[in-house]
Amino acid sequence: MTRILLLFAVAVIGFDESRIALAQPAPAPVKPTAARATQITLEELWRDYKYIAESVPGFNFSAGSNRYTRIDEASVQELDFASGKPTGTIFDYAALRKANALLGMAEGFDGYAFSDDQQRVLITTEEEPIFRRSSRGKFFVFDRAANSISPVDTAGAQMYATFSPDGKRVAYVRENDLYVLDLASAKTTRVTRDGERNAIINGATDWVYEEEFSIAQGFEWSPDSKSILFLRFDERAVPEFTMEFYRADEMYPEYRTWKYPKVGEANATVSAHVYDLASAKTRRLFTTVDGDTHVPRIYWTPQNKPLIWVTNRHQDSMSLRIESTVGMPLTTLLAESRATYLDVHDDLTFLDDGSFLWTSDASGYTHLYHYAADGKLIAQLTNGNYPVTEFYGYDEKNKQLYFQAAMTSPMRREVYRLPLKGGNPVAISRLPGWNDAVFSADFSGYMLTHSSANTPPTYAIYDKAGKLVR
Repeated sequence: MTRILLLFAVAVIGFDESRIALAQPAPAPVKPTAARATQITLEELWRDYKYIAESVPGFNFSAGSNRYTRIDEASVQELDFASGKPTGTIFDYAALRKANALLGMAEGFDGYAFSDDQQRVLITTEEEPIFRRSSRGKFFVFDRAANSISPVDTAGAQMYATFSPDGKRVAYVRENDLYVLDLASAKTTRVTRDGERNAIINGATDWVYEEEFSIAQGFEWSPDSKSILFLRFDERAVPEFTMEFYRADEMYPEYRTWKYPKVGEANATVSAHVYDLASAKTRRLFTTVDGDTHVPRIYWTPQNKPLIWVTNRHQDSMSLRIESTVGMPLTTLLAESRATYLDVHDDLTFLDDGSFLWTSDASGYTHLYHYAADGKLIAQLTNGNYPVTEFYGYDEKNKQLYFQAAMTSPMRREVYRLPLKGGNPVAISRLPGWNDAVFSADFSGYMLTHSSANTPPTYAIYDKAGKLVR
């Protein structure tokens, strides 16, 4: 055990944030020559995080500019790409809290998200984890122009607060119901009214979807901000499971009970709905049958048409179903089946012309495909005995796709770009080890994270051609 911990410490100790020039060769591994005089303790590792690698917390690209934002202690700072020098403060949370003491804001904040026009910011505070991917907390909207802040809801903790694309509203879930806040009027609309713990869930997912399909938020805004597509879970028929939770300062455990379907037991009945803000009416698109069908993903097309991914319980068949005409039955856009198993991907991307990009492992490896608006295959874009491991997105202006792949080795990840018309992928980052990227909205640059077995993560910014900026 001591040897394992010593090797772990050698891999991470001494990392300096200035080491971000990823264009340089990876440093040679450090060879320990003698044991440390002081033992490494579990408290140092997991309580004090003494040997944790440096990171760039709260990193976000600023839309339409050569700047990015990051969390700096109790504020969010904007910095210049090339120099790394601050260009301004987006918000100072400590100052906002002091000036708005009556709002009851927590001492610190956990995250932030911009509206599409960058004029408003959703600030997450008091975030409390629920399961693996779900959480609840308190959200505040900061208006940059007015330098004002207001709570999303004061009646209780919220989940998945999300700006509408036009930045004028916020949708969120509270106590299993879906709500919409109009920021101009401060009016809150309750979209659903039947939410109940261990019975009905609106706008969020149940434990099965969160654990098995990696999805916790169960609603999506339409591109025109006029509608919300959401899932409803009826889990009343699902058996319950109780667990004991022990706390350090208490003599007796707390008992918590959840809806938990074991193998062969009933799943929740899931239905997909669209709420229209103008009419305040909800229409149902689809309902699963006998718990043997799942809806692991929901989408909107650029033309504001709702679309759902439907799979069976065995997950050996799936279909993309779209509402082409409002109020009419869903039609199948694409269908696949396997003799074994179909994985759930997040890589459905619609282009302005109605065509779409899709990842599939039909060839035996996960690859990118281009389909026409009617679901007919245009081309398989990547091909070979390797998997595409992550799709970063499509640059509509320059007709380029960006993705991560294990092209050279299963133990490595490289970042590539590829023209939509086809051709050979071009590696824009293939340093030995693991490469991962976060692209700006217009694909004018990206932040690359690189690590290897002997090197902790390092971070650098590159332009779209793969040239090191900083």
